[in-house]
Amino acid sequence: MVPSLGEMGIELIRKPIIWRLFLAGLIAVGLLVGSHSVAARGKHGKITVKGALKTELNSLLKSTNNLHLACVSRNEKKVDENIRILLGAIKRANKKSSLAKDQRPHLVRMLDKARQHLELTLNRSGESRKESLKEAFINLVQIAKVYKLDSYQVYFCPSDKAVWLQKGWKPRNPIHPKKYGSCGKLVR
Repeated sequence: MVPSLGEMGIELIRKPIIWRLFLAGLIAVGLLVGSHSVAARGKHGKITVKGALKTELNSLLKSTNNLHLACVSRNEKKVDENIRILLGAIKRANKKSSLAKDQRPHLVRMLDKARQHLELTLNRSGESRKESLKEAFINLVQIAKVYKLDSYQVYFCPSDKAVWLQKGWKPRNPIHPKKYGSCGKLVR
């Protein structure tokens, strides 16, 4: 009787030398694939961007900080206005995303997720609005953490699980400014 391919595969894996060679091959492939992304990273493990893309992403972070300030002031009209400005900044950054080369798919995904949550925020109210806004901030913070851009402090509030970026060293929670206004631990 001839053994099936599955049975032969199991027999090969049971042999220690075959197993070791298989693992070594897997590790080698992982190192080759992973080293390309790491090579694009600058100091502190962040990806360096230049020119028009860097300008647009810095503009995006500045708009994110302005949205943070509007949220803290609890002025819903200003919040909506800043969301629209931020949506414009996302659109401009998306147009320049081709300059990100290998990182383009990841950047576009972060920008699209932030855009989707900001659009939902405009159309919602109450807790649902706050949840959408919280998700948008999470995606916008990712951009600040991944790319080497202007410096902002990133905070996390364990009480409501909110993450945001801001200028200044005193945490000011944008999601629940009344309830958890000063809640926030510096994460970067």
